[in-house]
Amino acid sequence: MSLKGFKQSAENVNQYLTDSKFMEWTLQLAGTQPLEVLVAVQHSLVLQKAQTWSDCVACAYKHWHIKFSDHIQQLLKNFSPDQVI
Repeated sequence: MSLKGFKQSAENVNQYLTDSKFMEWTLQLAGTQPLEVLVAVQHSLVLQKAQTWSDCVACAYKHWHIKFSDHIQQLLKNFSPDQVI
């Protein structure tokens, strides 16, 4: 996942909170993108709402760790370093 993907969810939440046309633009996205964006916004604002700055930092660290450490470790476990695809 790129840095853009890492911060996209937070940017979507900020747009949802500040941009009156967010829903209109989101619903115009192709395929399953509208559902994915709205589920991520719901997750951030309702299901896993941070109550403190510490909660925000912990959530960001957890998200980063999953995407940039756990997934990479799993790939290294599944594929040997000398394997060529």
